[in-house]
Amino acid sequence: MRLLIILVDYSFSERDYKRFSISYLQQHFDVKVVDLSGWMKRKVAHLEVSYPFDGHYQITHWKGCKNFIKLIPKSGYLVIDCLSNNIKSVWLRRKLYFLGARFIILRLGLLPTYKTQFSIKLYFKTLLSPQKYLRFIYHSFLRHLMPRINIAMIGGRVALSMLKAIPHKIFAHSFDYDVYLNKQYSFNNLNVTYAVFLDEDMINHPDYIYCDLPCPATAKEYYTSLATFFDYLEEKFKLKIIIATHPRSKLDDKDTPFNGRLCIQGKTAELIKGSLFVISHISTAKSYAILWKKPIVFITTDELNMSWIRPHIDFHALALKKSPVNINNQTEYPSKLQDLLAIDDDAYAEYQQNYLKIPGSPEKPLMNIFVDYLQEHCIEA
Repeated sequence: MRLLIILVDYSFSERDYKRFSISYLQQHFDVKVVDLSGWMKRKVAHLEVSYPFDGHYQITHWKGCKNFIKLIPKSGYLVIDCLSNNIKSVWLRRKLYFLGARFIILRLGLLPTYKTQFSIKLYFKTLLSPQKYLRFIYHSFLRHLMPRINIAMIGGRVALSMLKAIPHKIFAHSFDYDVYLNKQYSFNNLNVTYAVFLDEDMINHPDYIYCDLPCPATAKEYYTSLATFFDYLEEKFKLKIIIATHPRSKLDDKDTPFNGRLCIQGKTAELIKGSLFVISHISTAKSYAILWKKPIVFITTDELNMSWIRPHIDFHALALKKSPVNINNQTEYPSKLQDLLAIDDDAYAEYQQNYLKIPGSPEKPLMNIFVDYLQEHCIEA
């Protein structure tokens, strides 16, 4: 069997095992998932537990990485590269490249990206900040050392526009679209009219530590604001608000901060499918709302508006021709909510084509598309 290495710098969970269809890939490849989070992301690696399975390797230091490389046969093989860019990842990529690796990148389920607009003020601020120059030189140096990418799996037109030079492009869709295909004929057992809030673990998300970002809100203010808004919605629309808990959240079922509201983890797609509408900040799971044509209410707060996350919320809403509701400003509720519960069909269709699925790509599981492409184009490892 051909060797397929999947490189990740996060704890490879059971959810990831299913998303990558590892059991299916193992029918066609000798699959080795290499979890490098303990070496590359030591600050957060201890916060999550990896899912154990045959072919899963955890590397926690440089020596362990060198020992793993010694186990790899010195002949061609495939590497799915899910690593972020840093000195360690570039070193590993180059080692594997010179051992004959063919690199595959996944550009699936990209998000609307906020880019800082140029201004004279920003220019001089950058000019007077040596750290920004050093960071720019550092990342430019890393990009220069990157080995050649042979294959890209592409899940939308935005990704396609970024990868014109790659020789093999596999037209596909996002991981969420995979779930959407799988859940077409499944339903939840909730016999109640409800809207769903997409929890983003706003207060305790582990990425804050790794990315060196401050928490954008305080727990007391944030959850109090949500409770007030949810109370209003439940009274206004005569429904319940159900919380789709973030998959990495560690909230205790018996002591959630959502005022006793039902919290469900691991069933986000089904919850959205059966909902009346969806409430979100910048959750990636809003893709299910777009695919199932559910209205999305984007929300913010006074605190969030003063933080780094504000332009991202604005930009996600703008991509669907909406504007967020500041839930601390209750005078906005009546005037904005009716408009926000409407759907712009053209905006939803454009978002799907830009970020969720290449138009005309196969309507079948992601890794089936991957394997079929390799076989059809006779791409050997």
